[in-house]
Amino acid sequence: MLTKFLKTILLFLPVLNIYAQIRFEPGYILDHQNQRKEVLIKNVDWLNNPKSFEYKLDENSKIETATTHDVSEFGITNKMIYKTSKVLIDYSSEDIRSLSVIINPEFKEETLFLRQLVKGNANLYKYQKGEMIRYFFNSLENPKIEQLIYKMYAPAEDKIDYNYFYRTQILTHFKCPAITKSLLLKVSYTDKRLIDLFEKINQCHEAEVSFVDRSKMSDIKLHMNIRPRLNLNQLTIGTNSLDDKTTKLDRSASFGIGLELELILPFNNNKWSIIVEPNFLSYKSESESIAPITDIKSKWILDYKSIDVPIGIRHSFFFDRQSKLFINGMFVPVFSFNSTLRFERNEALISEMRIGKGFNFGAGIGYTFNKFTGEIRYITDLKRRDNIENKYNNLSLIFGYNLF
Repeated sequence: MLTKFLKTILLFLPVLNIYAQIRFEPGYILDHQNQRKEVLIKNVDWLNNPKSFEYKLDENSKIETATTHDVSEFGITNKMIYKTSKVLIDYSSEDIRSLSVIINPEFKEETLFLRQLVKGNANLYKYQKGEMIRYFFNSLENPKIEQLIYKMYAPAEDKIDYNYFYRTQILTHFKCPAITKSLLLKVSYTDKRLIDLFEKINQCHEAEVSFVDRSKMSDIKLHMNIRPRLNLNQLTIGTNSLDDKTTKLDRSASFGIGLELELILPFNNNKWSIIVEPNFLSYKSESESIAPITDIKSKWILDYKSIDVPIGIRHSFFFDRQSKLFINGMFVPVFSFNSTLRFERNEALISEMRIGKGFNFGAGIGYTFNKFTGEIRYITDLKRRDNIENKYNNLSLIFGYNLF
């Protein structure tokens, strides 16, 4: 059933992509002759520096694609600037399993879109590809864009060292009384520290800073939602030595409540988040049968209580600032307590099995409007317990209210 549920969600994805908000925002492009054109740019809020972007001349125009071959710069008003730059870039790995053994950067010439973080007399740029981050700089006096050199390397098998040459580069290129060696020793190779430093450099030269991009420095946002729910539960007991048949316990409705923590990740326009949602589940059910010849009455009795802790990923499709559709995929550790599965014959207890901890998987689809949320979630596959093979499924109708 989970497979069918997932297939249903996947069928809706193309529709969601069509109707969810695709944001073309006011911006501009500069061609290689430095001719500026006001356009609408699709704001993907790139985590990695793009190789291309989409834009329209106006709302009614067709969508066009541009690369570094087509533009020298593009930007979304008051949000971001990308500059086409032919640079020497060091792609040396920072994975400790594959570190370079040499201290010097191993440059490769590339033409890239660099994201501008500070625009003034002293300019700071950034390039990100996965976990690799490189910073670049130039100034009005020295317009050639150069990489700020930072490198982790392994000169010996059991040793890791660091090349902090970017501090020397800054000290050499920008003569400023406020920029001292002791100050630079405190400047790490990060957005925040380098942006603060380049603002200080511009202030030192009494240069106007016309743009600062702190968007990727924003903290991960945390939302908390209280989420009562109606659970529809069913347990199917597989063929076993106690009762040689498959038994399906009656589907039972129960109420539960959970508290969801959602960590909004600061890229791709906040469309991705990590969710953790401890919730309480209680389920009681039974199944009774009478053998047609012997009149032996068999009965399964389930008393199940657990704390489930779904941990998963959520992807949202925004329609506007107040409403969105979302899908979840999750791994669900299950911590059951005082939970038993009893088997009786003619009201005599034959077996009692205590149900311990385990794990399940689940998927959900939901809609949020303002502070209110509704979600349908399916969780399946209670794992094998002792000599009894069970199939457990739980369909939840969840209602949520955002606390913050």
